Amino acid sequence: MFEIIKKRNVIAAVVTSALCLLLPELGFAQSQAKRPNILLIVADDMGYSDFEPFGGEIKTPYLSSLAKRGISFYNFYTSPLCAPSRAMLLSGVDNHLSGLGAMFRLAENQKGMPGYEMHLNKNVVTIATLLKDHGYQTYMAGKWHLGRALDLLPHARGFTKSFTISNGPASHFVDASAPKIHDPFVTYYENGKQVHKIPKDFYSSKFFTDKLISYLETHTGAEPFFAYLSFTAPHDPLHIPDDWADKYKGRYDEGYEALRLKRKLALQTIGAIPASTQLSALMPDAKPWNSLSERERKISARKMEVYAAMISYMDNQIGRLFHFLKSRDQLENTLIIFISDNGAAGGETFRYSKRHKGARGWFNKRYDNRLENIGRPGSAVAVGRGWAQASMSPFKFDKGKTSEGGIRAPFIVAGPHVTRHGFKDFQTIAHIMDIPVTIYKLAGVTYQQSYNGRDLHKLQGLSLLDAFAGRQVPAYQQRYLAWELHGHRGVRKNNWKLLGLKDHDWKLYNLSTDPGETHDLSKTHPDIVSKLKGYWADYTLSNNVIEPNKKGKW
Repeated sequence: MFEIIKKRNVIAAVVTSALCLLLPELGFAQSQAKRPNILLIVADDMGYSDFEPFGGEIKTPYLSSLAKRGISFYNFYTSPLCAPSRAMLLSGVDNHLSGLGAMFRLAENQKGMPGYEMHLNKNVVTIATLLKDHGYQTYMAGKWHLGRALDLLPHARGFTKSFTISNGPASHFVDASAPKIHDPFVTYYENGKQVHKIPKDFYSSKFFTDKLISYLETHTGAEPFFAYLSFTAPHDPLHIPDDWADKYKGRYDEGYEALRLKRKLALQTIGAIPASTQLSALMPDAKPWNSLSERERKISARKMEVYAAMISYMDNQIGRLFHFLKSRDQLENTLIIFISDNGAAGGETFRYSKRHKGARGWFNKRYDNRLENIGRPGSAVAVGRGWAQASMSPFKFDKGKTSEGGIRAPFIVAGPHVTRHGFKDFQTIAHIMDIPVTIYKLAGVTYQQSYNGRDLHKLQGLSLLDAFAGRQVPAYQQRYLAWELHGHRGVRKNNWKLLGLKDHDWKLYNLSTDPGETHDLSKTHPDIVSKLKGYWADYTLSNNVIEPNKKGKW
């Protein structure tokens, strides 16, 4: 925790020095005079190794500056999919209790069961609600994805002001389309009222940042704020404004296998993964790069160029927000948290509609996905499996699975109470449910297991303030973490990971030497398998986990 600096001339020197730095090299003064503001930024489907602080080549000067002024956590976990992750992020309660025990659809044995409402239920309370009750002003802009009924939207879950998209995948441009045959239109809400018209120059990352800044412009500073900027980038469909379209032109012509290897080596160089790390094989629907035709390679590389530009553009908008906070003298007292919500997405955009009869014809007629139109209005493409696996290098698989490629995500924090500037934390095993607990601790909020006459589930995370202050706490390593979604399972304790993908037997991995999950040790360490299965049984019992029965169709 920062020391309180009592001498006014020292305070002035620190603040002046911070304000004189050229952005994006942002300074954070060490003031503890009041409760901190909290800025929570979430990227959508951004890969672990996509950007510079985590071994990537994608230019993100503002996030890099944030990492230099704070801590980067390299063992941070989410859910395999976005809505369950967001449920845990805002509630601090496992997704099977908070309403997102399943996301796409329910198996027969899950229907009607508590925790499987497929929206954030009323057995949890959000960070925004409790912070608002304790004097914070609460603002949100971006993706919600936790319920579309009016009483489930952000204005009803604690946000003073909010502009949100209630859908999952959606166009980043003004056309307000979604790549779903059964739900082809995107719905926006501001403060609980549907927005029927958005500006012609709408682009998601810029517009959401504009909205959040407009809300913060009304903030007097008399009370602290909690601001949640929930980007839809770089989630597909991949879109980028024309003036950013060629930022990475030609950068990915070598293909995804070469990029995956380069990123693994970069992570080894910074010490994030051991030298023994091996890459798993490409997934079956990721054809070897040299087996693709010249045209296929051009189309595939172009998709990755747009994806990378989306991340750089998002970083640029984050920089605009940092500039704004600095201009209002709010930056030095704002704790800034940046995460991605899960692993990178490898499926093609058509997957959202393919389950419906006639969907392929509908999709092809609706979207113009010619090479020259990729990333522009009217297109709807995704990076595909090979690039997603490169984005999750060195891990196995990608979004949707409980392998490391589905649940390991970047996490950066800077600001008040963060004393290890530029520190790379390779030891702390952190979870997305730790974030609400940490925020409550910072804000002086005591969590109660009842709210307005409703019984609430208890918080399940740990405060990370000790890690922020450079203290090694055994609890971070001694607890177990577990996951289940759509039949995919996983449990981790210390460096041991038990992985049970749908319809497959349990496999055991030692992540300290094999973070790529390439060598199954279940036969040589049956005692460890037995212990981890015990933790799994405890997890399922404690969190009302109902594994889908064989009748469940996914």
